[in-house]
Amino acid sequence: MEWLCRWWIIQNSPVETAVRYYGDRDVTWTSQGMLRLSARAMRRLFQPTLEHIKQLIGNVLNESSLRGTQLLCQS
Repeated sequence: MEWLCRWWIIQNSPVETAVRYYGDRDVTWTSQGMLRLSARAMRRLFQPTLEHIKQLIGNVLNESSLRGTQLLCQS
């Protein structure tokens, strides 16, 4: 029942109220009407994507058919 109450409050509130009710200190609403994310929140947001990119680059660099390659692209 508590989740329903939270959902209702968030769905029927202005963004500022929903952000305040969410209660994450890394996510705030400014007096200028902008959403502010701390560096920590941005890191949490993008960390999975960055880890996936690192993994894909590692897979390419460890590909046996690329052994000895010194330049992957030329501009």
